Amino acid sequence: MSVIEAEVLAGADRAGIRVPGPPTAVDLIVDLVDRPGVLSLEGIDRDEVAAMFYRLPSALNHGVVHGVALHYADPTHDPTARRTTPESWEHTLVVGGGLYASYTTTHGALLVLYGWDSTDWDRHVRAAAQRIAEALRAERQRLAAALKRTDGGL
Repeated sequence: MSVIEAEVLAGADRAGIRVPGPPTAVDLIVDLVDRPGVLSLEGIDRDEVAAMFYRLPSALNHGVVHGVALHYADPTHDPTARRTTPESWEHTLVVGGGLYASYTTTHGALLVLYGWDSTDWDRHVRAAAQRIAEALRAERQRLAAALKRTDGGL
């Protein structure tokens, strides 16, 4: 397909026909929030829209993917910067809980911005956060008990 695409673009160029590239994600988001009745965002410029709805969430998503990839990537490629075994369950809960908090906080702020009712969202977020906190507490108790058994209580 890339060969066909290149031939079409070259032919259009020879004919003097401008073929714009596809719109960027920022273009699509700016177009969406500029439509009447979608969001009540007055006085917000293109850069602010791009940051709020694309760059900040995108940075979080990409950062998480790259951070996790460092732990599970090919160990033959710069093995000093990578791990090949999973993190402890405690570490997973702490990192996952932080990630969950960032996602839910961002999404909750957008619900408020949109003017949508967030009652159900808030209830589910609190319940899930409580389950994460309980799992972390249980894991830390398990680790403390295991340490006490191996150290003889020291």
